[in-house]
Amino acid sequence: MLDNAYTALTSVPTSSNLSLAMPNNSQRNIDASIIPLLNCQNQGNILYNLMCGSHFRWFRCDEMRLCQLGCDVDEFRCKSGKCIGKEHKCDLYKDCEDGDDEQDCFKCQHALCSDGRCLPKHWLGDGEVDCDTCTDDDIELEMKASGDEDITKCVFLCNKTKCVYEAMLHDGVLDCRGPEGPLDETLGALASTVCYQKEYPSLNYSNWAPKCVYIKDDFEELIGCRNMKHLEDCQNFECPEGYVKCPEAYCIPLHYVNNNKYDCPNGEDESTSIALECPGYFMCDNNQRQKMCLHPDFVCDGKEHCPEGEDEINCNVQCLTGLLCVSGAVVVIDPSAEVDLNLIDVRTRYIDISGTNAPNVFSVQPAHSFNNLIEARFARCNIVSLNFSSLFSVLYKLDLSGNYIESIENQSVLTHMPVLRYLNLSRNTLLSVIQANAFNNNKIEELDLSYTNIRDVTFTRPLCELKKFFLVNTPIALRSLTSSLYEKSLHELDLRGVKDDNVWPDMFKHIKICYSLRVDNFKFCCRQLHNVDTSLKACTATPDPFSSCSDLMDSTILRIFLWTTGMFSILGNAVVIFYRFVYDRKAFGMGYGHFVLNLGLSDFLMGVYLIIVASADMHYRGSYLWGEQGWRSSVTCKASGFLSTLSNETSIFFIFLITLDRFLVIRFPFGQVKIRSRVAIAICVVTWSVGIALALIPGLHYFGHWSVYTTTGVCVGLPLNPLADTAWLYSQSIFIYVNFLLFLLITAGQVVIYKTMSKMRVEKECLTNVGKRRLQDITVAKNLLLVVVTNFLCWFPIGLLGVMTLCGYQMDKDVYAWTAVLVLPINSAINPILYTVPSIVQNYQKSNEQTTRPSSQTTSV
Repeated sequence: MLDNAYTALTSVPTSSNLSLAMPNNSQRNIDASIIPLLNCQNQGNILYNLMCGSHFRWFRCDEMRLCQLGCDVDEFRCKSGKCIGKEHKCDLYKDCEDGDDEQDCFKCQHALCSDGRCLPKHWLGDGEVDCDTCTDDDIELEMKASGDEDITKCVFLCNKTKCVYEAMLHDGVLDCRGPEGPLDETLGALASTVCYQKEYPSLNYSNWAPKCVYIKDDFEELIGCRNMKHLEDCQNFECPEGYVKCPEAYCIPLHYVNNNKYDCPNGEDESTSIALECPGYFMCDNNQRQKMCLHPDFVCDGKEHCPEGEDEINCNVQCLTGLLCVSGAVVVIDPSAEVDLNLIDVRTRYIDISGTNAPNVFSVQPAHSFNNLIEARFARCNIVSLNFSSLFSVLYKLDLSGNYIESIENQSVLTHMPVLRYLNLSRNTLLSVIQANAFNNNKIEELDLSYTNIRDVTFTRPLCELKKFFLVNTPIALRSLTSSLYEKSLHELDLRGVKDDNVWPDMFKHIKICYSLRVDNFKFCCRQLHNVDTSLKACTATPDPFSSCSDLMDSTILRIFLWTTGMFSILGNAVVIFYRFVYDRKAFGMGYGHFVLNLGLSDFLMGVYLIIVASADMHYRGSYLWGEQGWRSSVTCKASGFLSTLSNETSIFFIFLITLDRFLVIRFPFGQVKIRSRVAIAICVVTWSVGIALALIPGLHYFGHWSVYTTTGVCVGLPLNPLADTAWLYSQSIFIYVNFLLFLLITAGQVVIYKTMSKMRVEKECLTNVGKRRLQDITVAKNLLLVVVTNFLCWFPIGLLGVMTLCGYQMDKDVYAWTAVLVLPINSAINPILYTVPSIVQNYQKSNEQTTRPSSQTTSV
């Protein structure tokens, strides 16, 4: 169930796999990418276990503020922010990084010299004079000053003030359990020697030293012979494990190499004279290019050997099965793991149990509080309640996204997090209520409420420190939002997906947005709405291909094309309809005559659509920002979109029918299979019914949320923007799938017609009466071929652009605008010229010929 891990990583992992030392000398390989790091304002990343130590001075982190919290009444606070017990002050041992716990001391816990100096008491029994008032003849007097009758047997101190006597060395009993480490067992295991040849036999003072080993105590004094006798004649001495040999001299502990102190006789330990390899050892992060390594015996031994003390951070951490506990962080590696906060180490600074089933994290009071935890991630943990309050008093970042929280009450756990800066409540889709006093902590700088059901964010105590606010895809009311942000200066505001499109004068005038405002509708980026100090470069919106803050149709060229194409479509197709009914009624005896007439009716509707949009552009000229929502949601805009879609779909159907009719005439020249007049009328009725149904569906009340005709100011539903909603999928189905299928059929028919006409290149004089009729059909096919080809060349690029959009290609807004205003409706304007003007010219020529001589019967389109 629990593992005890003594490994504490100290450098930022860069390799893909790390090998961690575990109890009983076992190893565990992990992926370095799962170890979380604390980012320090682009200055670099550090491990969480290094926070608030002296190491922190190398970084600029906002989280440093958390290190300045007060200590308990029975603790002493170091200048670095570290808290130590008051009993550790003035014990001659530097518990604080800067040693400020040993300043302004008035009580001596060791030996007091007659001159008032406080010295470690084992110094007074080593045969050397240490008190300044004593001479070489006063050694016995100095020993008496120690206050320990057995001071002559005291080899060194451990547990800060307790003597270790020679008999206690390597006796199998661990006596040293303080910050010095287990010196009685580790040093006692080394070979020993004597320091003096009994110059003072009557005193019988300590005469023990580790042979050829140079090691200091925590008072920076040499352990062993003060006269350094034990370091002589060491040229051929073999160093024990964990020690390295100075050239032609004694041994020093591995961690003395590159520690910025000269320990070898000539300082070789701080140069390149000693080859240092760290595999299998603990590497200190001493912020230098040189390595500093520790033997595993010195890691988590109770004494800080690394300059920053990282070898003693998070030692003997209990870790639940399914979790990874390393470097002050607890991370889930098995989502099925059961998490009990009572079994999480209280020294943890970062915890991520996202994805586990832990609904009671905030509803069951744990046995202890996490007073060191600065970042917690409880995403997707099935949490429904935030009741208890005394868990995380110094929490800095909290992620509660993807849970089932329905409301945040006034006395929730959030009100008891005085230093909370970052709060993520996104994707709590049931969250609809945040009570007025829920955020009494006014230090929150980043708040994410995206994908929640929040409609109102009015707080009794405003979030004065708020810098980043995320409200993506929420039903938030913008008036409530701007009221709660009154006189705020935000770095970032994200309103993408917000359905409220209302704008009003001075909307953002009392809110300064420094770096980023992200919205869907371009009008929220209009200067008329913003504070003069807000740069519009900070505003990011989906560009509108047609409109600006002042005009519905921003481009003058597009405006001209809109009017021109609309007028030509109406006048040209009106002439076509009139001409067909009055002068060419005989064509109704054949199928193509009905199809051509209905094509003219369809193109006429496109002209009506264009004139309506052009008129709306004139109406809103210079003030479109204030009328944009009203226009796009109006019945007129929806009716215009209906006419546009109806015209587009019926036109492509009639072009297909014209191609089919000419194919049958060419393929069956004797009329075995053909579309007769009554059948053509029925087909036209069905075509109009299908077109009306396809165009009407998006406008029905049941499908009103699709917004097919209200996406843009020109009320057209072209699917050339990569959206993934139902309206976009519907437009894709109609404008791409259906039309593309018809394109394939039209292409096949035109290929057959073209091949057939190529074979019919014969002289008119050689034709029989049947051949002449065949020639008439081919002449009709030639006239209609130009109509079909031009329509095909118009619609094929639209289909191609739609397929590109399906594949994720982001269409340029200018391409969208020209496609909707020119490419899409242009055939409605030129079709009359293509298939009616030639017919009128031919009939006129025939009339002139009949006045001079009898003419043969001809048939035109």
